Amino acid sequence: MPARIEIGRFGFRGAKAVKSDESLNAVTVDCRCLVDQVVIKEGKMVVGKRRMSLEQVKAELLRDQHDLTQSLVREVVEAMLSGRVVCVRCMMGKHRSQAVASLACEELERSHPNVRYEGPMYLGGIEKTP
Repeated sequence: MPARIEIGRFGFRGAKAVKSDESLNAVTVDCRCLVDQVVIKEGKMVVGKRRMSLEQVKAELLRDQHDLTQSLVREVVEAMLSGRVVCVRCMMGKHRSQAVASLACEELERSHPNVRYEGPMYLGGIEKTP
């Protein structure tokens, strides 16, 4: 089976956690350590959300949290190079996880064009962020 990348979530406020099938022994990459670019906070209170495309989220993560974002991308790429299933997860599976997965796919295609992989696959009803 070729390497595969999946998008999951840890869940929050009624959204159930979604993760890879246990039998796949997937590597989980936790993106909750990245600051959510979409959330608008005043102090510790969430006061709103910004509408952002996936490209905008990727650009802001690379600009504002470059080293941490690149570290997560490397973790995904290394697991995929070893043929593993990788489940990239954040709170809701909409922004940070999809951005990291997309950046990892771009890196694989740029640095390892002969590596075959499946995905990203969106688990549990998670929809692709435009």
